[in-house]
Amino acid sequence: MSRASRTPPRQRYHGWPNNRVGDPVYERLRLFVAGLDEFITAEIDAGRVVSRRAFAEAAGLPHSTLTKVINGDAVPDGLTIAALEVACGRSLWPSHHRAESSLKGE
Repeated sequence: MSRASRTPPRQRYHGWPNNRVGDPVYERLRLFVAGLDEFITAEIDAGRVVSRRAFAEAAGLPHSTLTKVINGDAVPDGLTIAALEVACGRSLWPSHHRAESSLKGE
């Protein structure tokens, strides 16, 4: 069974991934992407990673994939999410509570 094509988040939601979105599924994805972007930025600022390209390499992903996910030009699949979480050394996928709180504006 083939997967239906999806409209990239950036085309659906202005300001991706910095602005909340009303769709609970895309809000969870947005929280994941925003957390990933914050993590990578902090790692670069702390000198633990030299660049986004180096982080993508460490995750075993092409730099273009990381860029597309962060910019909202692609929806990551489960293996991509898992590879990014392994590279970060922690879970980035938001909990149900965190996603619900975000939708409520908390």
